[in-house]
Amino acid sequence: MTKRIDVLQQIFEIREGPCKACGIPSDILREHPGHLAKADNYCNKVCEHGAKLQELGKQLTLPPRKGNVAAG
Repeated sequence: MTKRIDVLQQIFEIREGPCKACGIPSDILREHPGHLAKADNYCNKVCEHGAKLQELGKQLTLPPRKGNVAAG
């Protein structure tokens, strides 16, 4: 398995496990309708699983493609 596929599998397992079972973002959205950023902030800054997702996501970035220079 390639490293990228392994990282995607880890992300899937976190999203389908602890993230899916977590009710905190739903509670935040219930208290603050339409403010997805508040729930997102909790997941990214407070939750340990959100921090792990951030770390894994950084591993998915690709280097710039060679030869894609804008004409002009």
